Amino acid sequence: MLFVLLVNPACFEDGDSEKISTALSNRLTSALNFEGGELKEGEPPESNDDPQEAPQVDEVRTLTRLIPGQPFSAQLRLNEEFTGNGKKKRVVRKLLLEVPPDVDAVLIWVVGSDSYIEVPVDLFKEEDRWWAELFGRLNADVELQGKKFKVKFAFKSGDIVGKFYDWNLDVTEDPPLEEEEIVETSSIVGGEFFIGNEPDGVLDEASPQIEHIEGPEQLVSGKGFTLLLSTDFDFGTNVADVVFSIPLVSGYTIVPGDVFPADDGGYIVSVTNTLTADFTATGWVMTFMVALRSSEGNVGKYRAWSAEIIEEEETIDCDDDNACTTDTVVDGKCQYTTKNCSDNISCTDDQCNPTNAQCTNRPAREFCLISGKCYAQGDENPNNGCLFCNWKNDQESWSDNDGATCDDDDLCTESDQCKAGACSGQSKDCSAPNECQLDGTCNASTGACENAFVENGQSCDNDTGTCQAGQCLPNDTTLKVNNPSFISGGGTSKAGGKMLRITFPAPAVVAPSTSENFTLKTEKVILQTSE
Repeated sequence: MLFVLLVNPACFEDGDSEKISTALSNRLTSALNFEGGELKEGEPPESNDDPQEAPQVDEVRTLTRLIPGQPFSAQLRLNEEFTGNGKKKRVVRKLLLEVPPDVDAVLIWVVGSDSYIEVPVDLFKEEDRWWAELFGRLNADVELQGKKFKVKFAFKSGDIVGKFYDWNLDVTEDPPLEEEEIVETSSIVGGEFFIGNEPDGVLDEASPQIEHIEGPEQLVSGKGFTLLLSTDFDFGTNVADVVFSIPLVSGYTIVPGDVFPADDGGYIVSVTNTLTADFTATGWVMTFMVALRSSEGNVGKYRAWSAEIIEEEETIDCDDDNACTTDTVVDGKCQYTTKNCSDNISCTDDQCNPTNAQCTNRPAREFCLISGKCYAQGDENPNNGCLFCNWKNDQESWSDNDGATCDDDDLCTESDQCKAGACSGQSKDCSAPNECQLDGTCNASTGACENAFVENGQSCDNDTGTCQAGQCLPNDTTLKVNNPSFISGGGTSKAGGKMLRITFPAPAVVAPSTSENFTLKTEKVILQTSE
């Protein structure tokens, strides 16, 4: 969107009834410093007053007087009849935003000058109407105090320019502040001040967007004030960062704000703070750029908030527009006592809603509050290791700890894991380990598989062996004789020799505990002795 400012030298007169010259109009045009603006030579293009063909300015919200060196903002409302190319809608977080019409810039023309300013802009939506917002400052050395000018604004879409909207402007004689004075004295007490340009604001789904700003129209140095920022962004916590900056000034402040659910949905970010007590710009209307920053560091688009700096009145009014504070005057100074919302639970963020003084006690980041007890991220349910605290999933109930290792207290299962909040494992495989045993079952008391043996003597290994006590022994098995001894009392064999008692050890493949006799099937036995 473009914004055009025009001034006609025949429209205004100064205190000496002398008409404003083209030279003065040109000086004002070149002294109006808008962020991103570009000075164009010649008069602005012709305008089109058809609201369906060209974007029209319906309303302008800005100052009627400018002080050299003072920053200011201008907000222009777009006529709702202009729809541009009718782009599709897109979703930003939970908020459904229509893509704004094709408005590229604002043209700014000081009437009577032979040049104008073209400023690219982004539209924002407020109460179902589209607005453009400009940030600017009149150069401190302009030396046009006491002069009156007519300035014109117009929207531009492509090559089409809408009808110009008049803005009557005075340049005051109030002395300007140097930029260093503004930077040093305009920071917000309670925040962290940074030298340099503020972080860029972005309109996307990852960045929190301000839908509306509610704040005081006047500020007193050293006195507290409260801003309420409406947003649909879910911060997932009770605290959010608010960025304050002054247009075209090298410095900004980041202040923590409290997050509360709004009555009509969405959220409210409340900032209660104080302008530095030694700020001396009485009579100035200060314009701040305000934006929200997510915990990931994403900054939304900036919105303007303006307030007049006034002197403290004799009757001290300490009302800070905050329902959570008790405002009193002690020895001529304001004192604020904040309502105690503590629930005496260590893991909650205890906050007071400044609009209605209601307390909220939500679990803090990285914590869960379950059945009145605090658990840190990753803590397991003391009664069920398959449930744990996952604060990003649910801060008030246990979450399933799927995939975690566990023990189901069943000796007959293996590879136990958590699934859907319960522990379970795979049943042990007690299939027959060989052809000399049968499929068995698991002993629940010991966790061991019990497999019955097939009948001893049964052929195995393709008839090359014989089953003995659950093992397949080759037919040509050679067994070592343990301490052979002759049978007492004598005796003779059929061959006339003595009878020899032979004790065979249990084969290595037979369980050592077995005492079962087995039959040795062999064609011959060769006895070897040392005698």
